[in-house]
Amino acid sequence: CTIETAPMKSVAILLCGLAAFAQDNLRVLDGSVVNSVTGAGIGGAKINLIGKGKAGFKESVTDATGNFHISGLAPGDYSVVAQKTGFFFFGLRSVYPNLGTALHIDAAADPPRLRLELIPPAILRGHVFGTDGKPAPKVQVALGPQYEKKTVTNGDGAFVFENVQPGEVSLTAFDGNVRTYFPATPDPQFAETISVR
Repeated sequence: CTIETAPMKSVAILLCGLAAFAQDNLRVLDGSVVNSVTGAGIGGAKINLIGKGKAGFKESVTDATGNFHISGLAPGDYSVVAQKTGFFFFGLRSVYPNLGTALHIDAAADPPRLRLELIPPAILRGHVFGTDGKPAPKVQVALGPQYEKKTVTNGDGAFVFENVQPGEVSLTAFDGNVRTYFPATPDPQFAETISVR
């Protein structure tokens, strides 16, 4: 009977040792979430780490100065998502171009401090001028690519779009039967996009 149980005890001891070793390898990630334009920390931002395979899921919320601390991370690859109402997040590549799309947590050491940037919505301002070079009041201006956001120029031909998401956009002005695309073409094939960052 002792011959049968001796191997079982050594297997049980070995398994307990592996479990303790795995728990010792849990890592800590410290970082911050900042406004990409001003560099100021963003309080109340939610950070999600979504592990691939057995790495699991962890979340945190930044403090008032934009700092976060996540402990108990198993080694592996994680997708990182940062969220705050009124901001946009375009992934790790926007801040760390060489990192790729996943954050790797190594078993040997804690990862370096992570800085995540959230992009505030932009304000796009401009003026519409007639063919005579004078400001064009009461002209409808639409923001593309879908042209769903619309506004009308004021008496000085000025227009404003608020809460514009970063990316490539286009503009068109429409006055009666005349449609003009930015910068000044009636043909949409010759229209230029505007890069909003």
